Amino acid sequence: MKATSTSDRILSALSVTDGWVSSARIVEELGVSRMAVCKQVRRLRGLGYGIEASPRRGYRLKARTQLAIPEEVTPLLRTRLIGRPYRYFAEIDSTSTFLRSRIAEFPEGATVAAGSQSRGRGRFQRDWFSPPGGNVYLSVLLKPAVSPLLAPQLSLVAASAVLRALRAEGCGEAGVKWPNDIMWRGRKLAGILCEMEAEADVIHAVIVGIGVNANLTEFPEILRPTAASLREALGRPVPAPALTARILNSLDGEYAKWSRDGLPGIVAFLNRHSTLAGREVTIALCRDKIRGRVHSITDAGMLRLIRANGAAHDIASGEVRLCRPAGGGGRDVRP
Repeated sequence: MKATSTSDRILSALSVTDGWVSSARIVEELGVSRMAVCKQVRRLRGLGYGIEASPRRGYRLKARTQLAIPEEVTPLLRTRLIGRPYRYFAEIDSTSTFLRSRIAEFPEGATVAAGSQSRGRGRFQRDWFSPPGGNVYLSVLLKPAVSPLLAPQLSLVAASAVLRALRAEGCGEAGVKWPNDIMWRGRKLAGILCEMEAEADVIHAVIVGIGVNANLTEFPEILRPTAASLREALGRPVPAPALTARILNSLDGEYAKWSRDGLPGIVAFLNRHSTLAGREVTIALCRDKIRGRVHSITDAGMLRLIRANGAAHDIASGEVRLCRPAGGGGRDVRP
């Protein structure tokens, strides 16, 4: 993508070499004043870029920021729709709340990311732990021209996109826990929350919220048994800008596939990497619970259970809990 802002163009000029770039050359190439260059260099330093300055030699880029700001993410996007436009906040209450209040202002594909959230949330009104530290918190605005009855499928579309991105990052053990959690060794790496604004027969918007524990090294005590980070899984830090772009590129492809072909191809991938297949689970429904062995995710996106009597039962939504194996006391355990 062609750089357009002054800061983008300064970064482009500094990135073409490991050495010094004279301020006179930058001023001439960009067609701006030395004062404008100095102002943007100060701004870039404030965003975490390591830029050295010398009165005689000019500027030199020593280190890139690890923040998922537009200057880092946008050049990595290979998308047709997703992430266009892309906005970033150092801190926000909730990226999904921000987008939801501006549905009419933004086109489909608009994406908002943040360095931290004060009111991040997950399914069932739970909080999503969203501290600063190089994790991925983002929301994407979608406006699919389909029946509202098909909107729940977007949780699986997003789960497939995030799972593909994390596996491409090197986390080959990552899998999906229907409908929208990405797991590693029984603990959660990432979560997805889709929220819809619709009338009876038309979708106005679906906000897809994605949170990835990328570089966390410490979790609150209550989350330690159930949460994991990509850094722990890979044994190395994960650059948040590159991971953010990878997720958005993946979501662009999966959303286009779903819009064109429906869910079956996406479901086939998720079934290959399901953490629930063959497991005994209990699913909490609105007013009841149902227990059975997980067979698969259906082409309609439902979870198919095989009951103790051999009957198949398809579940559209609910909270899944793994059951302890025989001899384990018979209590449910939350993965």
